[in-house]
Amino acid sequence: MTAPGSERLRKAALALHALSRDDRSWLLRRLMPSMRMPLQSLLKQLQALGIAPGLRPGESLLPPVDEDPALDADEVVLVDTADVRQIAEVLALQPEQLRVALLDMRPWRWRAGYWDSLSAFQRSRLAELSAAAPVLRAAMRAALLHGFSMALAPADKAARAGAGSKPAAATGMRG
Repeated sequence: MTAPGSERLRKAALALHALSRDDRSWLLRRLMPSMRMPLQSLLKQLQALGIAPGLRPGESLLPPVDEDPALDADEVVLVDTADVRQIAEVLALQPEQLRVALLDMRPWRWRAGYWDSLSAFQRSRLAELSAAAPVLRAAMRAALLHGFSMALAPADKAARAGAGSKPAAATGMRG
């Protein structure tokens, strides 16, 4: 099979994967066996890899988010201007649900760069969690931001800020 033909098959498999089980079965039954069998093989691979069914070819799964003016401006600036590699190091230590909460907190400058650094499986998993995530209360968002900013802050600045009322350990942030 030619490369463009295999690319079309992969895109077709992703589109089928996004359908409900009944719709997918209905469509597959109507295909000739020469088309159905490779598609079924690709669908099995997608399921084995744990790729979320909502993934469509060329679609960015990074959900849009709005600004949150209630967040601490200094902490927002610290996190927003952090290097994507530093962000990735800190987020790598966090559970997936916390990564989603931090990614969905606001439209960070590093957000797309971090998203692009993830594997397709990781993006799919985080997009799935984001879609099901509860809306966090303002106090929880503020605590998460504080912990995240403390994890990103230079050691001497973090020590001075840690003298305040919210130690990083209390927010559940590690790193």
